[in-house]
Amino acid sequence: MSESKVHGMERVPDVIHGLFRARTYLGGMVPGARTAAIAVLGLVISSIGPLRAESERVHACMSPNQARELLITQRLIAPFRAFGEVSRNQPGGDAVGLQLCLYGDVFVYDVTVLRRDGRVSHTMVDAHSGAILAAPHGAK
Repeated sequence: MSESKVHGMERVPDVIHGLFRARTYLGGMVPGARTAAIAVLGLVISSIGPLRAESERVHACMSPNQARELLITQRLIAPFRAFGEVSRNQPGGDAVGLQLCLYGDVFVYDVTVLRRDGRVSHTMVDAHSGAILAAPHGAK
């Protein structure tokens, strides 16, 4: 068995090197196989990136600091107004939480409602107009 020296290491059998070489069925080296594999991998990774960015763009919720900044720069309604809209339209529950989110190109407040029966639901309120966009089933 032949051996070779690799990067300052002691002798490593050529059999081990052979395991990591791209070979044809005839046993010869495939010219540019490593370069081709790296190119294909790069294409796959670059095609996944835009898909992930698109899904993140569709639904992204903001941190409290981001929400404060957007409240001013985007001229959004105050969060307590969204609470009030939900309370008026859903008398069977209490608004207990709120988060500013971006759905597509629309800013919405995702208001968490604790209903009298103990169940939790979410109501979407347009952050520009204050209109209720989506209410849970059974809500007025």
